[in-house]
Amino acid sequence: MKRESFRSRLGFLLVSAGCAIGIGNVWRFPYIAGKNGGGYFVLFYLLCLLVMGVPVLTMELAVGRASRRSAVLSYKTLEKPGQKWHIHGWFCLLGCYLLMMYYTTVSGWMVSYFGKFLTGAFHSGMSTDEVASAFGAMLSSPGEMALWAEVVVVAGFLVCSFGLQKGLERVTKVMMLCLLALILVLAVHSLTLSGAAEGMKFYLVPSMDSIRENGFGSLVTDAMNQAFFTLSLGIAAMEIFGSYMSDDHTLAGESIRICALDTFVADIVDANTNASMTREEMLRAVYEYVRDHYLYLKRSLYEVGETGWEIPEALLMFQSGKGNCYNFTAAFWSLARGIGFDAVCYSGLVGVGRDPHSWVEITFDGVPYVFDVETEMSYRLVNDYITSMYWKTYEEVAAWSYVRTPEEAAATAPETAG
Repeated sequence: MKRESFRSRLGFLLVSAGCAIGIGNVWRFPYIAGKNGGGYFVLFYLLCLLVMGVPVLTMELAVGRASRRSAVLSYKTLEKPGQKWHIHGWFCLLGCYLLMMYYTTVSGWMVSYFGKFLTGAFHSGMSTDEVASAFGAMLSSPGEMALWAEVVVVAGFLVCSFGLQKGLERVTKVMMLCLLALILVLAVHSLTLSGAAEGMKFYLVPSMDSIRENGFGSLVTDAMNQAFFTLSLGIAAMEIFGSYMSDDHTLAGESIRICALDTFVADIVDANTNASMTREEMLRAVYEYVRDHYLYLKRSLYEVGETGWEIPEALLMFQSGKGNCYNFTAAFWSLARGIGFDAVCYSGLVGVGRDPHSWVEITFDGVPYVFDVETEMSYRLVNDYITSMYWKTYEEVAAWSYVRTPEEAAATAPETAG
């Protein structure tokens, strides 16, 4: 049976990021940071990501891509005769099983909690003692915990049964967007709670008192542990994802992008939105941010229907502040997806001259809409502040003759003289 590969580069990055982003970021990180000096811990954590996390992640992806095998077989494939590297593969497999036991149990708790919210067993206004009592009651019921853990396991097997592209990649794209939206909602909501200022101070303000109390060694050790824990390193998880990678992109670049993209998106969304906004207002805010914040610069063009450029072009725009239509599109696309919209980038053609161009499409109630931020920015450069390319149907912008696919390009190609 031929081994599948990811349908798109975006799919690989989101699946890999889905493995890296989770409980370690939301549950563990704020407490560990506050315990170890706040801002000092964040600094050492970022250093550990750069000095240790990215290199180890790159190496794990390299082992997977070079072997195109599972955790154990990858070492057997690459090791020289007489070497015993495959023994490490068995330890990695054991680590994955142990981690699965942990995650399926905690995921079962989450599903159970979700059911309790739906039935009203959990509700707003509950005291700390009431919440603790409900948790204790669940822990004292192994049958309940086993049931929900089994539901999680069966759901996982069901997704995997459809294969890499139709199962894991398709489901992860949706779930990662939901996760990013949930994290954003939780972050904004937490700032509205009583004691939020004290919590942020505990979390981020540098504190030598905390370091003296727990020791500098604890700070460094916890920073290293967090870097490895959050990136799921050391148990061959990233080797498995690497075995499905395309050969078209560099390993180090993909490692850095996995670590970097969420940081840019979270920072920009947080700076340009607030808890009182609707999702549509947030979408407008990030659209205007990209339109007004970045400058045009001639860069590379892409073929009609070409994919895989979205994440690197978005990062290039965030880092340099300059780019062409592909950079403007990718930047807005990543921000729109970061707040929960199922945005799609198109590399196509526009106008009578059939010029290479890119734009974002978002579908609402079955109707696709165009969001062409770079074109609107160009109008504003010539003092046209009336023309809008935000949230337009293709009929409304028919004069631009948007061509989305190679099939459309072939069907609308001008006839040549014989």
